[in-house]
Amino acid sequence: ESSPANIVLARSGDIEMHCGEVMREALSTLGFRGGGSPDMAQGDLPPDEVVNFLAMMTRDLRYYFAETKTSD
Repeated sequence: ESSPANIVLARSGDIEMHCGEVMREALSTLGFRGGGSPDMAQGDLPPDEVVNFLAMMTRDLRYYFAETKTSD
């Protein structure tokens, strides 16, 4: 059995996003756990789930920031 991949999400201080909530929600959709603080979050995934997870996070974060930008 291979070791899990550690996934980390962090933000700079000028970005309004709670990394812990984003990570927890994203991993829970795949049946995994993770979370953290507003500034940084982490979780573990089986290596074969990493590509799908990163694709999902990229899509979701692009949508989030596009929505945030249009609401300014």
